[in-house]
Amino acid sequence: MAMPLNEKSDIPQTHGSGTQALVLGAGIAGLFTARILAEYYDQVCVVERDTLPEEPENRPGTPPSD
Repeated sequence: MAMPLNEKSDIPQTHGSGTQALVLGAGIAGLFTARILAEYYDQVCVVERDTLPEEPENRPGTPPSD
């Protein structure tokens, strides 16, 4: 269920609150989510089943855009 735009979330609004966040998947959505959560949490851990490449390349299970 989506949260109405006028409702406050449970995300802490201050840095240094001693909290941690976990993101499952390092696809574009997971990495973007981790980036945003890093503004609110002291530590963000991203868990990915595949090894991330050193250089940009197509990833298994992620179709390239046309």
